[in-house]
Amino acid sequence: MQFEKEFNIYIEIWEKLFKVKKFTLSLLPIFDDKLTDDLVEREKEYVRRYKKFVKAYNSFSKVLIKYKPFYNEIIYTKLVEIRKILYDEGKYFNEIKIKKTLKHSDYLFFMHNPEKVEKLEMLIMETSEMMKITLKDFKLGEYQKKNNERKSHS
Repeated sequence: MQFEKEFNIYIEIWEKLFKVKKFTLSLLPIFDDKLTDDLVEREKEYVRRYKKFVKAYNSFSKVLIKYKPFYNEIIYTKLVEIRKILYDEGKYFNEIKIKKTLKHSDYLFFMHNPEKVEKLEMLIMETSEMMKITLKDFKLGEYQKKNNERKSHS
C-alpha cells in the first residue's frame, strides 16, 4: 500500500514538474516567433506567459507541500532546489520584462546561461533516479515481507 501511495505521489509531482518546467522555459524561449515589434502586443504576450508560469509554479508548489510527509525527504529537498531555480527565472522575468524594475543585465535567463539549464536538467535527472530507486526498494521490501510471511505460515 505504501508503494502505491508513493508511486501515485511521484506521478502527480512529476506531471506538475514537467508543466512548470515547460512554462518556465517558455518565458523566454531561444527561438521566439510569438513576439512582435509592437510593444503593446509584446507586453501582453509577456503577461500571458507569466500567468501560465505562475499557475504551473503554484500547482507544483502545492503538491510538494501537500505530500511532503509521504515521500522521501531527500527527494523533497531536491524538488525544492529545482523549484528555487524555476522561481528565480519567473521572478526575474516579472521584474525585468513586466515590471521593469530591474535591467536585463541584472540577471542571466536560461536562454543566456546554458550552465543553469544543465544544472536544472541534472537535478531533474537525479531526482528521477532517486524516485526510481525509492520505489524499487519499496517493491523489493514488499516482496521480501510477503515471502517471509509465506515461510512463517509453512
